[in-house]
Amino acid sequence: MSAVAGFSIFVPWLVIFIANERHASKKWAWVVQNLPTGQFYQRWVTNLVRGFFDVQIGTDDPFNVPLDFTHPKTYLMVPILLLVGYSMYFLWRNTPARIWLFVLMIVAFSTLPMALPDLISGGMRSTIPRYQLPSYLGIQLAVSYLLAAKLSDVTSGIWQQKLWRGITVSLISCGVI
Repeated sequence: MSAVAGFSIFVPWLVIFIANERHASKKWAWVVQNLPTGQFYQRWVTNLVRGFFDVQIGTDDPFNVPLDFTHPKTYLMVPILLLVGYSMYFLWRNTPARIWLFVLMIVAFSTLPMALPDLISGGMRSTIPRYQLPSYLGIQLAVSYLLAAKLSDVTSGIWQQKLWRGITVSLISCGVI
């Protein structure tokens, strides 16, 4: 019943879109333009890191961050990528399947429908941050769980608690900047 109600609310927008498809396709043509492979992955990484630390401070082009180790911003991006990877692994290893699958599905079902066409036939849909917002939310949930679990773990050693406090403070500080 709710699916019928939802579809009936969507039908007028679908009719308008079909009637103006030629105009709409002109407006969306830039989305399917090909990017060089390096720039494509560079945008993915930059957008992922941007959820924790916006590295585009003071640049004209928001995607003008080279991913090489001669650029100082790269040294800020690598630890965040490692933290994201470890948080997904930690979530998978330390939570019931229904929890880690929920977060994984948020990330996968919002990323794959745009990333697969980009990778197969070209385009840049998946490099636009606003289209990946649910995915970034899932990633931040995983990182939040990791930090909360590590900060509240009383069985770990003092140096581990200090390490995770430092990581949390650094991450929050980067988010404020």
